[in-house]
Amino acid sequence: MVEWEDVQIQLIDLPALSRQHMEPWVMNLVRSADLLLLVVEPSDPAVLEELEESEAILNDHKVYLRPTEGELPRGGVVLPALVVLNKLDLPGAGDNAAAVQEFFGGRYAYFAVSAEGGQGIAELKEHLFRKLDRVRVYTKQPGKPAEMGRPYVLKTGSTVMDLCGLVHHDFVEGLKFARVWGKAEFEGQRVNRDYELADGDVIELHR
Repeated sequence: MVEWEDVQIQLIDLPALSRQHMEPWVMNLVRSADLLLLVVEPSDPAVLEELEESEAILNDHKVYLRPTEGELPRGGVVLPALVVLNKLDLPGAGDNAAAVQEFFGGRYAYFAVSAEGGQGIAELKEHLFRKLDRVRVYTKQPGKPAEMGRPYVLKTGSTVMDLCGLVHHDFVEGLKFARVWGKAEFEGQRVNRDYELADGDVIELHR
C-alpha cells in the first residue's frame, strides 16, 4: 500500500511481461486495474525497445494504453498508463531518461524516480492519485466536527447519492438534503442529491 496524505493506493507488483512465458492470472489482474505503471530502468540501453515490446504484448491481449482508431475489438479495454523510470541514480540513466521523454513524451505521462534515494517519490504518489481520477470526501454529523482523517474515496463525477450508498443504505432511501463545506461552495450550503462532489468536500447528510 502506498500512502499519500490521508488515502492509501494499492500497488500490485507483477512479473515482467514476456512472450515466452506468462501466467494467465497476470493479464487478468492487468485488465482489472485502474491504472497501469510501466516500470523500467533507464540505465538499460534497450529501454525504448522494452517499452515498445510491453505495449505490443498488451495489445496482443486486447489491452490498450491509449484510444485506438475505430471501435475496440471484442473484449478490448483501454487503461490509463504511466511510465515510471526507476533507478535514476544509476550511471547512464539520465541520458536514457531524456531519450524516453523525447520518444514517448507525447504518448504517455512519465515520472523519473529513485526508489532507493527517494527522488521523485512524493511527486509520483500525488500524480498516482490524480491519474486515478478520484476525489476524497469527508463526512460530519450535525453539530459535530468532520472526520477529516477518514475520507471516502469516489470516482470523479460522483454525487451525494453515490456517497450515501457508501455511508449507509438508510441514506439512499431516506435522504432529505445535504450540506456541503468546500472550496466551490458557501460554508454549510444546502445541496440536492445530484450535487457533484469535489475533492476535499465535507458533507453533512440529513434524513
